[in-house]
Amino acid sequence: DVYKRQAPVKDIELLSTFNKPVHIIVCGTSSSFIYPDYLEIALRTNGTIHTIEEDIIALSKLTEGKEVLILGIKYKMMKGKLIRIDKT
Repeated sequence: DVYKRQAPVKDIELLSTFNKPVHIIVCGTSSSFIYPDYLEIALRTNGTIHTIEEDIIALSKLTEGKEVLILGIKYKMMKGKLIRIDKT
């Protein structure tokens, strides 16, 4: 499982203290995977995620129940978090 091969972001609990957007550049990842902590950071800080295939720039504008396609994987905004709903 790709989730088990990736290390979580250290100090993710400090996220609530951030007061500026965080822009993440993802390198060396599979073409269809963004680690969940990166989505959380970008969402909570009004930041962005950039991969070689895609620029993900509007996460903070998603509202409850809305779906978004990121690198071919479907996510849904549920209780303020992006939940992967496409398990392919």
